[in-house]
Amino acid sequence: MLVSVKILGLNAFHGDSSVALVADGTLVFAMEEERLNRIKHWAGLPLKSALACQLEGGPDHLAISRDPKANIARKLLRVAASPGRWASALDRAKNSVQVSGAGRVLREGGIGNEKTPLHFVEHHRAHMASAFFCSPFEEAAVVSIDGFGDYSSVMWGVGKGNKIEVRGSVRFPHSLGLYYTAFTQFLGFPKYGDEYKMMGLSAYGEPRFAQQVRDVVKTEGDQVRLNLDYFTHHTTGVEMSWDGGEPRLSAAYSARMTDVFGEPRAAGSEIEQQHKDLAASVQTVLEENYLGLLNHVQKQTGQKAVCLAGGVALNCVANGMILARTNYRDVYIQPAAHDAGTAIGAALYVQHEILDQPRSFVMRHVYYGPDYSDADILKDLESSGARWHRYSEDELVARTADQIANGMIVGWFQGRMEFGPRALAGAPSLATRVHQRCRRR
Repeated sequence: MLVSVKILGLNAFHGDSSVALVADGTLVFAMEEERLNRIKHWAGLPLKSALACQLEGGPDHLAISRDPKANIARKLLRVAASPGRWASALDRAKNSVQVSGAGRVLREGGIGNEKTPLHFVEHHRAHMASAFFCSPFEEAAVVSIDGFGDYSSVMWGVGKGNKIEVRGSVRFPHSLGLYYTAFTQFLGFPKYGDEYKMMGLSAYGEPRFAQQVRDVVKTEGDQVRLNLDYFTHHTTGVEMSWDGGEPRLSAAYSARMTDVFGEPRAAGSEIEQQHKDLAASVQTVLEENYLGLLNHVQKQTGQKAVCLAGGVALNCVANGMILARTNYRDVYIQPAAHDAGTAIGAALYVQHEILDQPRSFVMRHVYYGPDYSDADILKDLESSGARWHRYSEDELVARTADQIANGMIVGWFQGRMEFGPRALAGAPSLATRVHQRCRRR
């Protein structure tokens, strides 16, 4: 029997900070903090987004998509054996303290109270929950792949009904996501979340360096293995800033990368053909390893459907090859597959894995943020002194199509705010009319 319960999930003190509200088993609100504070990939506690839920009576449960205790023994052994990483380990320890204290800060901000249960959900379990529990499948393989989260970079298993059985994982220091990040930095895209730029650049090159790149990473069964000579994260560590601003990462690649692939491209400098070819090579090798891992999981599980989440699952070029190069016949990729989506996963994990509630929800769109009435909009326009005009729907469609046809840029505001990095991927009906009119021109 479905129990009436409100669960607020949070991705906190990590890149793409966000909240998600699940009420009676259904996602009713999801928002990234960057939408309110205008700091891209913001990495603090998403208190403004939590308050934007307008959650009457407060949540019955709080869920955070991090577990500071996960793999703690492995972490301590690694740190003890690597004195060069002590400084970065201290930074991560401070971050874990922030995560552990998130409940108190939320209560001080007016979210929940001392009696509200707080659940810490391991990062990749939250990713997996965000994929399978949002999917239409009763049973499927479930795979999470990203950089690192709670000391893991891959986790996979099988989802059946309202439970997910974890069957395998890849631990630090090996990571397909970090492989891609290191080359993204090497090619002159240093900001957190810049991987999509290298993916786009890869379309303009030829994979003539693929053989050399294959020396950097390989996948055997379900185990990704980096050639650690090319990296620094396991020795001196990668400096990370999560202090309530835009996340920043220091270079993850070592001098070996320069020895093999030449000088790294300076950010903002001209992109030459060799850079395009290296990007194409890195993308090719990613596809080989990504699809190889998915094929292994398919053979181990026998499933014909797969649910995907994690930053690597945002690589739409590789995703477009899944049906052609694996034995899966159905694919579901949670639209906010990056870390913001773990807020959804943490809430649904509590709903199903902890409270043992049946599934009743499928995520078919991304319009889960706040909306604003005409009165709200008019109030802001008048207070700002902006010039504005009101049009009928037909006039608005015609004028917008004319502006686009004349090379102008149009800002389109309609309905609820989209959630995730692929916002605007789905067009509401009115925007579709504009698109159709533009095509006719």
